[in-house]
Amino acid sequence: MKLRSISAVSLKGSSFEQPLAAVTLLHGKNFVGKSTRVEALALALTHKVPGAFEAPRDVFEGLASGNPLTVQCEADDGSFAGAEWARDRKGKVSTTFEGGLEAPALLFCTNEFLELSARERTRFLFKALPPPPLDKVRPDVVVAALKNVKCDPHTEAHEKAVNELADNVRQSWGDAGLDGGDCKLTVQEWLEALVEQVATTTKEAKASAKTMRQTALGTTALRQDAPALGLVEARKRKAMEDHTAAVAAERSAFDDFTVAERLFQQAKAQAAGYTPLTAQEQSARTRLAAERAELAEWLQREDVERPEESNTREAAALADANSKLAAAKQALDRARRAVEEFDRLECCPTCKARAKGWKDAVLASLTKDRDAAEAEAARLKPLYDAALKAKREADKRVEDQALHRQGVRSHRDRLAAVDRELAALKEREDRAAPAREADSRLPALETASMAAGNAHNAAKARREAAAKALGEADEAHRAAVADAASARQAQQARERAEELDAKAEVGQALRDLLGDLLAECVKRSVGPLLDLCNDLCGGILPAPVEFVDGEVVLRGKGPSHRTMSGTEKALLYCALSVGLAAKAPLRLVVLDELSRLDRANKVALLCRLDDLIKQNKLDQAILVDVEPMGAYFKDAPPDVLEVEVKGDR
Repeated sequence: MKLRSISAVSLKGSSFEQPLAAVTLLHGKNFVGKSTRVEALALALTHKVPGAFEAPRDVFEGLASGNPLTVQCEADDGSFAGAEWARDRKGKVSTTFEGGLEAPALLFCTNEFLELSARERTRFLFKALPPPPLDKVRPDVVVAALKNVKCDPHTEAHEKAVNELADNVRQSWGDAGLDGGDCKLTVQEWLEALVEQVATTTKEAKASAKTMRQTALGTTALRQDAPALGLVEARKRKAMEDHTAAVAAERSAFDDFTVAERLFQQAKAQAAGYTPLTAQEQSARTRLAAERAELAEWLQREDVERPEESNTREAAALADANSKLAAAKQALDRARRAVEEFDRLECCPTCKARAKGWKDAVLASLTKDRDAAEAEAARLKPLYDAALKAKREADKRVEDQALHRQGVRSHRDRLAAVDRELAALKEREDRAAPAREADSRLPALETASMAAGNAHNAAKARREAAAKALGEADEAHRAAVADAASARQAQQARERAEELDAKAEVGQALRDLLGDLLAECVKRSVGPLLDLCNDLCGGILPAPVEFVDGEVVLRGKGPSHRTMSGTEKALLYCALSVGLAAKAPLRLVVLDELSRLDRANKVALLCRLDDLIKQNKLDQAILVDVEPMGAYFKDAPPDVLEVEVKGDR
C-alpha cells in the first residue's frame, strides 16, 4: 500500500495538494513549505506533530492560518486519513478525525525514540516488534531450568530456595495476566520485571545473611560476660517496687499540694476585697463610744426633785381669799356709788334725813363688811403670799421637770444616733470579717502551699529517679534475657544465614538464567530491525548498528548514540526510521533531515531505499532536501518523483 497524495488547507499559510510516488523528493529553498508537507502527513496519520505540536489547541494556534485547519492523505487502495481543527466563537478548539490510515509517531521524529531511557526504549521495541516464541519464556520452561540449578554443595536450604523462587515465577506470571487473564504486561515486560524482582530478592538475601552472621558472632561474644539472670530479675523487681512507692508518694504529695494551693487561692481571692477601717473611722468610733458612755451615765442618774403635783390646798385658800376680798371690794364700791348717787338726788330734807340714817346704816354695814373683808384679806395675805410663793416654786419645779424631760429626750435621740453610727461601723467590720480573717491567714496558707509544692517536687524527683532506675533495670533485664537466649539466637542466626546464602546463590543463578533468556528475547525481537537498518546503511555507516543494554549504538563507537558525529547520527536516524517503518502497518519512511548527509551518502541512501522498495521490504519513502537529485546524481538516478517546492498560496 502506497500513499497517493497529501493535501492541506490553512496550514502555516499554505493550502496545497501534493502527489506522491514510491520515492518522493521534496526540494527547494528554506522556508518555502517543504517541511509543511511532512507536518501535514504527520497531522493526518498521527493527529499531531511529534515533538512540537501535540495538544489540539497547540496544533491550531501553532499551525493554523485559517479556521478550520484541514489535512488529508489518500492511499492507492482507497483508504484515507483526514483531520480537522476548528475554533468556535468562545475560543474552544474542537477536532474531527476520519479514515483508517495511521502510523506511529516515531516515524516522523526518530529522535524521540533515541531520547527515551534505555528501559523505556527496550519496552517500546518490545511493544512495537513481534514477541519472542512463548516456548522459550513460559514459566514452566523457566522453572525447569531453575530446577536443574545445582550448587556445590547443594543442601536442603538450596532446594528450599529453588522451590520458593519457582513459586514466585509462577505467581508473577499469573499476576501479569499472561495465564489467560487480563494481560497487564507483555512477555518482555514480565521478563524485565522478573529480573528486577529476582535481583532485589538476591540483594536483600545477601544483606540479610551478612546481618545474621554478624548477629550470631555478636551474641556469642556478649554471652561470655553476661550477668546471672536471677540477680538482674531481683534488681528489676526491687526497682519496680521502689517506682510504685514513689508514684504513690508523688500522687499523695500532689493531692496535698492541690488542697493547700486551692485553700491559698481561695483565701487570696477572698482577702482581695478586704478594706480595713480608716484612721478617721477608727477615731470616730472611739469618740462615739465615749459619747455613748456619757449619755448612758446621764440617763441613768435619778432626779433630785420631781414636782409633778402642785400644792392644791394653798392654791384653794388663795383662790377663796381672793374671792372674798374681791366680793367685799365690790360691795364697798357699790355702796360708795349708791351714796354718791344718793347725794346727787334732789329731795326734801325729811327724805334726806331719813335717807341719811339709812345711808349711814348701809355704809356702816358695808364698811363693817369691808373691814371684815380687809381683815380677812389681811389675815389671808400671808397665806396668799405663802401660797403664791409655793405656786411659783411649784411652777418652777414644773418648768424644771419639763426641761429635764426635754433633755432626756434629746439625750436619748443622740444616744440612738450614736448607736446607729456605731452599728453601721460594726456592720462594716462584720462584713469585712471573713476577708480580714482570710487576709490574716494568707501568710500561713502561702507557707503551707509552698511547703506542699516543694514536697511534691521532691516526690516527683524521687519518682523520676525511680523511673530512671526502673528503666535501667528493665534494659539490663532485657539485655540479660537476650544474653540468656544468645546461644539459641546465634544458632538460629547461623541457620538463617545459611538459608539466605542459599537463596542468594540460587537467586543469582536464576538471575543469570533470566538474563540470558532476556538477551535471547531481545535478539529475537530486535534482530530483524537491526538487520534491516544494517541492510540500508551497510557501506554507508562506519560500523554495524547494535542494540546493547537498551541503547542503539555503532559497534566499537562508544556506549551511546550521543557520542556519534552529526553525520553518523543522521544516518542512524535514517536507518531506524527505515527499520521501524518496515514493522509498521504503513511501511513508510519519512526523512526530513537528508540535508545533513554529504552527497555521497545521499546517493547511497537513495539507491538503498529504491532497492528495499523493489525488494518489497518497504512501501514508500518521502525525502526532504534543499537540493534536487541532479546536484548529486551524475548518472541516471533511481525512479524518484522530484517536486520543487516554491511556496504555496
